Amino acid sequence: MTEITASRPRFSVRRLGEPRAVTAIGVTLLSLIVLAVIFVPILSPFGYDDQDLSSFLRPPGSLSEDGALHLFGTDTLGRDVFTRVFLGGRYSLFVSLASITGALILGCALGLLAGYVGGWVDDIVMRICDLQLAFPLVLLALAIVALLGGSVTVMVIVFILTIWPVFARTVRGSVLVIREQPFVESARSIGASSWRIALKHILPNTLGAVVVVATFQFASVIIYESSLGFLGLGVQPPTPTWGNMMAEGRQFLSTAWWITFFPGAILVIATLSANLLGGGIERLVDPRKRQS
Repeated sequence: MTEITASRPRFSVRRLGEPRAVTAIGVTLLSLIVLAVIFVPILSPFGYDDQDLSSFLRPPGSLSEDGALHLFGTDTLGRDVFTRVFLGGRYSLFVSLASITGALILGCALGLLAGYVGGWVDDIVMRICDLQLAFPLVLLALAIVALLGGSVTVMVIVFILTIWPVFARTVRGSVLVIREQPFVESARSIGASSWRIALKHILPNTLGAVVVVATFQFASVIIYESSLGFLGLGVQPPTPTWGNMMAEGRQFLSTAWWITFFPGAILVIATLSANLLGGGIERLVDPRKRQS
């Protein structure tokens, strides 16, 4: 008799391109960064502004005079780069998360209103979106931040006001399709109010597209916030952010590359993980892209 043996699943590089694998990679990378940002006071014995001129420009992996490890080295004032990178990540991630949350709420509300009510309400909301999207986001943010200052509150408000049209247009497009579906017509036929239909039957069915847009915009805001910090228009030193840390270290690239490299590397990993997460979710919720 022929012995039947179960075939063992083999690892394949192609599996890494599957939606669930892409989503898992994005979630894992982003979770590691978030955990490091939250627990950096436990992981590092140094404060973000603890200066030690005797540890001036120590390379990665060096030890301080009391034997503590400078995993990412030190900067021009002897401050621990590891601590500053992940404490700086608190500001970058907070600005991104708060901005996306505010823009999502505002954009979803206006997009739902425009798509469901239609008429002159739709015209006004969409013309405002078109007008705002006609200006490059970075230039608009630069102008407002340069005028009002680079505090965390100002930056969050700026990003909310510049990003909400993306959510509004996404929700409006979904609403225009969903409001003609049979289940919406059934809700109308049994006497459901317009607000109940909009909030209970239409809005939940737009959330898949909204989550995808939110993850991609989250990555974009991280880059925009770091760009403003690099130009000196974001949160000001000595408070660290990824952008202003890279700006501080650019003149030492040939002698102390780690000052710029590590915040830049974490910035790239954070944006990459958010984009992987968004791409994986997009392929999971859109059947047309699952097989691509």
